[in-house]
Amino acid sequence: MASSAPSCRAPSGFRNLPNPYALFTPRLVFTTLAPKDAALGPYAHPTTGKPMHLFSLDHDLYYTPFKNDYGPLNLAYTFDACVKIFNRLDIKDHKRKALCLYTSPEPEQKSNMALIAALYSLIVEHNDPWDAFHPISHFELLPFRDAGNGLNEFALTAQDVLYGVWKAGKHDLLQLQDFDADEYRYYEKPENGDLNILGNFVAFASPMDPMYIRERTPTGETAPDYSPGQKKMLRGAFEKVQAKFQQENVGMVVRLNDELYDRHHFVRDGIEHVDLYFDDGTNPTDEIVKEFIQLTEETFAKGKKVAVHCKAGLGRTGVLIGAYFIYKFQFTASEVIGYMRVVRPGMVVGPQQRYMQLNQMKWAGWAASNILRRPEATTSLPSPPTERNVLAAEVDQADDPMVQLTTPTRSGPLKCPKAGDAVGQPRKGIQPADAPEDIDDEDLVAAALREVKSDAPSPPSRNDTIRGVKRGSGRAPVPQEVTLTPRTSESTPRLIRSSSNVSCSSSTSELDQRATKRRADAPLPKSGLSSPPPSRDATPGTEDAPPASSFPFIEEGEEGPSTPPRTTAPLTGQPPPTPATTTQRPRSLIPRLGSSQLAQAVTSPSRSQSSSSSADEPEAGPSNNRSKLPTRRLISTQRVWNPLARMSAAPE
Repeated sequence: MASSAPSCRAPSGFRNLPNPYALFTPRLVFTTLAPKDAALGPYAHPTTGKPMHLFSLDHDLYYTPFKNDYGPLNLAYTFDACVKIFNRLDIKDHKRKALCLYTSPEPEQKSNMALIAALYSLIVEHNDPWDAFHPISHFELLPFRDAGNGLNEFALTAQDVLYGVWKAGKHDLLQLQDFDADEYRYYEKPENGDLNILGNFVAFASPMDPMYIRERTPTGETAPDYSPGQKKMLRGAFEKVQAKFQQENVGMVVRLNDELYDRHHFVRDGIEHVDLYFDDGTNPTDEIVKEFIQLTEETFAKGKKVAVHCKAGLGRTGVLIGAYFIYKFQFTASEVIGYMRVVRPGMVVGPQQRYMQLNQMKWAGWAASNILRRPEATTSLPSPPTERNVLAAEVDQADDPMVQLTTPTRSGPLKCPKAGDAVGQPRKGIQPADAPEDIDDEDLVAAALREVKSDAPSPPSRNDTIRGVKRGSGRAPVPQEVTLTPRTSESTPRLIRSSSNVSCSSSTSELDQRATKRRADAPLPKSGLSSPPPSRDATPGTEDAPPASSFPFIEEGEEGPSTPPRTTAPLTGQPPPTPATTTQRPRSLIPRLGSSQLAQAVTSPSRSQSSSSSADEPEAGPSNNRSKLPTRRLISTQRVWNPLARMSAAPE
């Protein structure tokens, strides 16, 4: 909550806060005050108007920069700040009094202390990160930067740090209940090892052995000259690191920089030592990241920790540890950088920040692929039937070296992550364990047709359809057995509709004058798309052609599961009437792909013209440019009508 004082004094007589404020609880308010404004206190509470007790932590909490960086404050300062704020609120003299934590208006100090107040709400008050950030969301806070001296092209916000600390607490990477701030400060010093613990990782600066460095110096180059005091300090730091590793049960040391010590110092203690070198200030290759993750998982499976170092233990060390956290715990790049900089300030430097941001989805994808490739994934992960093939598909393991990775935690195999719509969430539908092995769409269609045939002549219901309800499906159904009647002048038979929606035939009524669907291989001209279908009272002018409306579509081969029953009926021997001049566009019924149905072309003559007109010499009368079907839409007359002509031929 933020406010600017509308007047100098509240109704209670005390001054209003001169700058925007954040109300975390009814008893804790955060704001910025210049020294001269702080001397004018006390100030009135924003809601109650009662006087507040002012206090500041600017002199107790300060950030020691590497280069141009200015925050966030490290874990020891964060812990101390939470303890001091809690004690201030718990003091007997302040039990019923609100407290106002204020800081300097300087941008760097303001960003650090606003984050401290939000972290108190997150850690002590146990609020969610979005609720902890909400009171300071209106503040203009300067984003944090890396420990370099170049341009800041990657902004780390207070919100990123909040979410990073929150996720670390969820995955037991940050346990403040047993945190020892004094021990943290002791090992943070260079003379004591310069190391910090992040979950199961130990990040530290490279140990240095002056004698080993002198022996490894190439001929022609000058070895570094260390004073006796420096040599003593370096040897002492190395010994403290070895002792701490035994205490923390470290099982592997990963070196990312040049050799500055003999690896046998760790090997003699039963600690595995691995070199994964890449240049300082650069980014690792995918092969290095994959090998690091695999080695780390194998070590964690043994119940041991992994120690990682480069020269300073900041840039290269932070990239690989952060990549593992993204792979394992689904951090974002900004969240993991924020968490690591609270525990070990300065981690991830320069272009490494953007590299992690650009590769975060790739690393998370490795974890998802690894989970799906497990043998138990196809039986334990519920999935709708449409995704059965995705879960059962075999993935080419040679394309992804992460196939061989296992993902155990400290106590066992990795559980499926519960974040968003991730693998492992329950879904509707048949699970892979209950789904039939060999089912395809043709089997479903065949089963539906058999069910329809067994229930004939009952009309098809909406629940029995395979492809949904078509337009015009409410029309009266026709029995399965169809009898064809000869064409007469008094009655005009119509094509009838099969009881199955899979049938290619359809009835035509005055209420359903729909045009034929367009085919991709033979598009209709633009002039005929919107025209209504012609009448079926006349047929093409071919002597061998049977009546257009006196027969259903006929299959030439064996009847498949999706073909309606074939019926036969006596055909009339009368020759078809001679077509008259057409005034509407002819219509061509094209058989469906994959079927042996025959097509017929139907034309509709004008009712005002004589039916005895010759096809070769049409009468003069009204006509339009749609009187003839385009050549590319015509079907060979010899091919289409000959089978029907043989069936309907009458003795001459």
